[in-house]
Amino acid sequence: MPVIFRCKKCGAVIYVFKRVGQDCFGLPTPTELSLKLGGRCPRCGRIIGVPALDDVRIEGRVKPLPVYIEPLEETPLASHGGVLSTASVSQ
Repeated sequence: MPVIFRCKKCGAVIYVFKRVGQDCFGLPTPTELSLKLGGRCPRCGRIIGVPALDDVRIEGRVKPLPVYIEPLEETPLASHGGVLSTASVSQ
């Protein structure tokens, strides 16, 4: 799922991180992106700041997780009746 940075004022797409391996640095932080662009939106000139938690939106398809392992059936305890025994080895 891509990560898209948009301007808060004009809605212009500032940066798109499509996939891992896109570049050698990985996903930039908002501060790194601001420094890279000179601190302003290239379209409207608004100062790019660090987004608040309310500014972050997660969108996309929600798929249920596949079930890879069948649930285990309950097995009765071994024939020893659930009693643990230890053995010592002497040489």
